[in-house]
Amino acid sequence: MPYLRTLKAPRTYLRALVATIVFAFIWWETASSSEFLLSVDPAAPSSVDPVEKSGAPRIAIVVLPGDVEGFSPADREKRLSAIAKGWGGRGLATMIYVPCVSNPSRDGAFSLFWNVSPSRESIGKFGVLRDVLQSVARKVDPDFLLIIHDHALVITENLLRFVKEELPHPSEIVMTGSLLKISLDQPRTWFVSEPAGMLISRATLHYLIGQWREGKCIPELGFFTENPSHALNECFFHAKGGNPWTDSREGPQGYERFNVYGPVRTVHGDRDDWYKKYKNLTAEPCCAVRPITFHYVDYQEGLYWDRLLHGLETGPFPAELGGYSMRPPGGSHDKVFTYMQGTVMSKLGYQVFS
Repeated sequence: MPYLRTLKAPRTYLRALVATIVFAFIWWETASSSEFLLSVDPAAPSSVDPVEKSGAPRIAIVVLPGDVEGFSPADREKRLSAIAKGWGGRGLATMIYVPCVSNPSRDGAFSLFWNVSPSRESIGKFGVLRDVLQSVARKVDPDFLLIIHDHALVITENLLRFVKEELPHPSEIVMTGSLLKISLDQPRTWFVSEPAGMLISRATLHYLIGQWREGKCIPELGFFTENPSHALNECFFHAKGGNPWTDSREGPQGYERFNVYGPVRTVHGDRDDWYKKYKNLTAEPCCAVRPITFHYVDYQEGLYWDRLLHGLETGPFPAELGGYSMRPPGGSHDKVFTYMQGTVMSKLGYQVFS
């Protein structure tokens, strides 16, 4: 009957509309689970000629939210802004900022600042980083990828020179950075910690993703899910065996390129006991001519050093510092300025792509 058909038609349309909404919601959930974590800086070039054509490696830098005591989570946007104004805004690398979403209803710095959704609570930080790396591979697929926290200073010119001149081709599996010791009763004795910079090749990135797709290298809830750099190290270790980490130190003296501390503490040799333990040392030689990263550097100090290294107006040394930082004990005549200006700055004139 025509009357009945007119009644059925709206119901059919309604069912189709509901199905469409449900499908769209499911698609959004699955797609956005990784996409919403990835924010690629549009100002940075993402199509630099590959290594085979120009010798210039394509670099991407993933900036993770830091959750270290002494660095206010409320200053997260200020740290990202300072990075964008300084070392992240020179177009030498594709910048990927992993946003943190403030959610007062959730507890703990980890869940709060890494934006672990309820569907990912079972794999914690590791799940967030895994999603980010998969998105980076799909959208950027760099030759080398640096993973670092937001309270750090990166000298991108030195990073580019290092990967171009001292690392193998990106088609080889490589992981390097600041190497720390672990328990000697483990089958391996080193790991690279990502807060001060974990540098991996394209082949390493693809290997990790391949393992995840096969259901491998995915830790159970616990230490490795809360400390994703350890999970990546474990997977990398099983890929190559032995102690396959590339030594990133400079020269026969072993000067650190990836520094756990800021410039002042690095130059003055001020180290915490935990660091000495994990480095298995009582003193550390200082300092690399071409350092790549300095960790524990908050936004004001980071922007200060970045501007100083590039001959820009700095103003006075910042009054407010982050945790684990210290002021130059010698004031404006401290030896840290001799190092940063007289040594590091003097080497930045090198043309990376020449």
